[in-house]
Amino acid sequence: MASVYEAHPLNVGSSTNIRVIELVHEDPPNLDNPISCTIHVVSREDAPSYVALSYVWGDEADVHTILLDGKPFTVRRNLWDFLMQWRRHGKKGYLWIDALCIDQSCVGERNHQVAMMGQIYSKAALVISWLGPSAHFERLLQEYRNLVVEHGFDEKLCFKGDPVRWVDYMREIDRAEYWDRLWIVQECVMAQNLELWAGRAKILINLDLLKPIRDGYSLRFQQIFYMRMHYQRRSIADFCSDTLFNKFEKAKCTDPRDRVYGLLAVIHPQELEEFPIVPDYSKSRIALFVELWGRWCKQRDLSYRRDMLPTGDYWLAYNCLKDMLELTNKDEGFRQVAEKCRQEGEELVKREKNRNLEEKKKEILSLMGRKRNPELLLLPASSSPPTD
Repeated sequence: MASVYEAHPLNVGSSTNIRVIELVHEDPPNLDNPISCTIHVVSREDAPSYVALSYVWGDEADVHTILLDGKPFTVRRNLWDFLMQWRRHGKKGYLWIDALCIDQSCVGERNHQVAMMGQIYSKAALVISWLGPSAHFERLLQEYRNLVVEHGFDEKLCFKGDPVRWVDYMREIDRAEYWDRLWIVQECVMAQNLELWAGRAKILINLDLLKPIRDGYSLRFQQIFYMRMHYQRRSIADFCSDTLFNKFEKAKCTDPRDRVYGLLAVIHPQELEEFPIVPDYSKSRIALFVELWGRWCKQRDLSYRRDMLPTGDYWLAYNCLKDMLELTNKDEGFRQVAEKCRQEGEELVKREKNRNLEEKKKEILSLMGRKRNPELLLLPASSSPPTD
């Protein structure tokens, strides 16, 4: 498969090149012919308008063959189903799809492209969330679309007609396997425009429609769209790595390291500027754990950045990182790493307690000094007493 990309190198490094694909259209169309795509290399900044796909890879044993630049190329069934629908709709234009636009066998290229994933999805004219070819979800989207056509885009839509039925649509759509996937977080949050596709049905996502069910219903896609609504005004606390890692530590992905790299685009940039994380698929899960643990300890040790500090005890952070990367003491070499981290965590707690005690002492001494010298009560707490 790598040979398909040799004629279209990205020149990874400092470049911002990406690949986009274009389906070859036949006139008249013949759906019995193999799907055929051409590859184009463009810079991210000067890329033509393109659509980015957000989807579940699916079963690696269930595959089909397409033509990529005239060469046979294997894709999984779920992607093949989407490409068939794209062709059926008669769509033209460029697509960005990770399985086709990134040489998955090249670690350097994966590192390069994953680091740009947030910009790739934010630059797309449209992001399509593909729920699959399911007839059930297709019917739900079509009925939902009919409801919108009848009543218009109105945040009180769910209270018109049959509100129970409307909420049932949301609950059923929420059952799709798609919402389990880790990568959809940044793909949906970063999108300028977002459409849900299932089979031949599609709807444009209007966040106003979700406001009435934001409270009182526990739907998986709610937290994704809530993040989408608040992303532009995001706070460090809501979008720090500590919060996001805890929130999505159980999300599904093929490679456990993706639970880290797949969230980089939505972590607050101020945090990443001070405590960078660079995608590197040559690192083992244990090496990445050590890097993240050291990073967490540094954050916790810096008293001057309280607004960015992780919360909770060190063992909570330890367990979160361990679970994210699917590490156990049975993994060779991890037992020794775990013991070292435990010792570092205990030292961190001691330093933090001592620091808190020192701060408390200073506060008490300051108060005592003000009581002995009433005139100091007129000074701000941070002021020093006057000298002779």
